[in-house]
Amino acid sequence: MYIEDNTANLKLMKKILQPFGTLSLIFANCGKEGLQIAFNERI
Repeated sequence: MYIEDNTANLKLMKKILQPFGTLSLIFANCGKEGLQIAFNERI
């Protein structure tokens, strides 16, 4: 899981991690959203 409120940094991380296509990526825009995802998803 990657939590980032800066859109440019979020896009950069997606681009950096793209070559590792087998990874399951979960992105959140803020801590609150990240916690909600963490509680609802099995990560």
